[in-house]
Amino acid sequence: MEDTQRNDNNSLITERQTNHELDNDCHDDDLLIASLPKEKGWLGFEDLYHLYQGFWCWNLVIQGVMSVQQHFNAQDTDLILVTMPKSGTTWLKALAFAIANRHRYPDTFSQHPLLASNPHELVPFLELNSNKEGDGDEFAACKEDTTLEVD
Repeated sequence: MEDTQRNDNNSLITERQTNHELDNDCHDDDLLIASLPKEKGWLGFEDLYHLYQGFWCWNLVIQGVMSVQQHFNAQDTDLILVTMPKSGTTWLKALAFAIANRHRYPDTFSQHPLLASNPHELVPFLELNSNKEGDGDEFAACKEDTTLEVD
């Protein structure tokens, strides 16, 4: 049996219709990306940059950026770190994670996640962890007490 849900107009839509819309969105995004101005990067290999909304986006992250814009809904309790590359991002992620989760690990320093995990695993990059389908599940999975970082 097919899953159904109600849309904003309170009419029933099916999972098949929703998936079809997502396929169209992905196709539209691919067409949009293909139409954007592009330039080769300075690293010498197949790194392309696309001019998207006034910024040069690396071809490996532009789909994630578009997915974030279309599907991410910030909540009042969200903490989003925004840093420039090479400006202490790893240190800031570790510090933010430790502060935001201090109530979870008050006296258990031997079991603190930062001792066993990289801060980039604990505080994921928002635009790099978005799937191409853009169904929003990647955001729901990291909603509870997670700090997201945009670089």
